[in-house]
Amino acid sequence: MVQNHMFQVAYKETTNCKSTKIHANGYMAKYPTRRQLLFEEYQFCVRQDATLMEAFAKLQERIETQEAEREAEREEYRHQMEEMEKAREADREALKQEFMSMMQAIQGQTSLPQVILV
Repeated sequence: MVQNHMFQVAYKETTNCKSTKIHANGYMAKYPTRRQLLFEEYQFCVRQDATLMEAFAKLQERIETQEAEREAEREEYRHQMEEMEKAREADREALKQEFMSMMQAIQGQTSLPQVILV
């Protein structure tokens, strides 16, 4: 924008033109050299690679957090299973004690010959 304005002012001064018509600087445009084009392409690739690496790092971080969450859920599940197993074992022991007390009560009431089961 500034460069175009400077061109318009310089054009009017050199041609002593008083019109307000905007003049193009077509013939004065400088085409980029092959080296400049390659450098721009290289810069584009570098920016694209940096963007891809950044996206990859974010994905890697997200995968790690998801894995940590899954591991925490597995640990919680293991803990719940252990608690259920302990409760089940306690119930089994309580039933065993109750059964033994009932058997002793029955044996105390009637004197049956003891039968040993092998």
